[in-house]
Amino acid sequence: MNEKQTRCPKCLTVYKVSLTQLTVAQGMVCCPKCNLNFNALTNLVNVEQPET
Repeated sequence: MNEKQTRCPKCLTVYKVSLTQLTVAQGMVCCPKCNLNFNALTNLVNVEQPET
């Protein structure tokens, strides 16, 4: 899977991000909820995958 999840350090909202998005601008993204610019790479979250 090419998607990861990152968490905004200000509002704590979790977003899906693609590996392509993480390579653009060295991982810098803008939170659409609170407008904070932050590094998505340093704020990646671990998500447990359900067993199938």
